[in-house]
Amino acid sequence: MNTLFWVGLAQYLFVIMLTLLAIRTRFLVKMGIVLVAIILFIGQFTLTNKEITKVFKENIIKTKLATVEQFKYFEPVQRLRSNIFLAKKKNGRVVYFIAHSFNMNENDDKNIEIPENMGCTGEAWNTKQQIWGDKKRIFEEGRYRVPDEELKKVEKDLFWVCSTPILDRHGNVVAVLNFDGNRDLNEKQIEEIKTHCKKIAEELKPFI
Repeated sequence: MNTLFWVGLAQYLFVIMLTLLAIRTRFLVKMGIVLVAIILFIGQFTLTNKEITKVFKENIIKTKLATVEQFKYFEPVQRLRSNIFLAKKKNGRVVYFIAHSFNMNENDDKNIEIPENMGCTGEAWNTKQQIWGDKKRIFEEGRYRVPDEELKKVEKDLFWVCSTPILDRHGNVVAVLNFDGNRDLNEKQIEEIKTHCKKIAEELKPFI
């Protein structure tokens, strides 16, 4: 059985147990408790604490990334995506890669690798500040522009990206949270997204 099976089944049985407790059916409550105990006992042989923690963290991250959908009410309606970049060494240099994403399964830039300090992600990582990138900044401007071989993976209709650093308890950047969309926004909408991204980045700290 895979990890998600045991976690899902344990959670399902736990919910049943709470429901039975609520209706005070003593015999069924006892049976529910026994079933939960059995499944957790069996599960401990196939599911380590480390695996449980990993699944829990991944579910939290997915939930937080999915909050980008709350901006669907913006006009005009747009495609909204989110991701978290981490850093790794590749061929002796640091690159940023997408470790977690939402609504990016069909996009080539899910596999993008950004050189250190480049792109809005790199600028956010380097400065420890939230960066707002419009279409011009993303595709044309300055030393932060991503190299052509990686930039060509980016969706051509991308209109904005909000890059927010995630810091550890020592104040070091450990990841960058990105929200992006493919329609222009007004100032009020931009500020709403910026505020939300800062909130989500703060909430994600314990899980990165």
